[in-house]
Amino acid sequence: MPPLTPPSRREALRLLGAGITLAAGGCSKPVEEIVPYVRAPEQLLPGVPVRYATTLSLSGWARGVHAIAVDGRPIKIEGNPLHPSSLGATDVFAEAAILDLYDPDRSRTVTERVNGIASWDMFERALSGPLSTVRGERGRGLHLVTGRVTSPTLARQIDALLQALPEAVWHVHEAIDEANAERGAELAFGRPLRALPRLDRAETILCVGADPLGAGPDQ
Repeated sequence: MPPLTPPSRREALRLLGAGITLAAGGCSKPVEEIVPYVRAPEQLLPGVPVRYATTLSLSGWARGVHAIAVDGRPIKIEGNPLHPSSLGATDVFAEAAILDLYDPDRSRTVTERVNGIASWDMFERALSGPLSTVRGERGRGLHLVTGRVTSPTLARQIDALLQALPEAVWHVHEAIDEANAERGAELAFGRPLRALPRLDRAETILCVGADPLGAGPDQ
């Protein structure tokens, strides 16, 4: 084996350049083709963020936020300074809401418990038989389970369903329910109400089993 000789200056620079080229190639993004809009929305500039005023629901209550999108893709949630529920700030739930759109495990279709992933056509075919039976019995045996509903549109749709099927039952469930507080307000004021404390008028605040500054809607 011939003895190793130190590389010349030219060889050292050549090896250094090759290493930098390989390292830079490994750090670069893969080549992607840009597909333009067929019908581009008005006032949309490629690469320029657009801010939309919208709401996010938490336990049935709306929170005013700003959604920032680039090329039609939401990338950031910020509070709406003109909305009383946020005043320009966000909580952990609003910050994490953007991740739901890009969750790789997010359901992309209706799922059947027995056979796994199905399609909407299979769902409609499977539902047509029981739904015809329920219609013949004025909705008896049909149970609708939702969270707290404060959307006027969804409330009208549910009301139309209950009018068409008067024997159906609508159940409202929340992981952290306020039914006891609503019953207490009904005993105190004669009708179900939601108490809105005026903390700015209190000199001393004692919290027992409740945190007005904790996680939750309107907090």
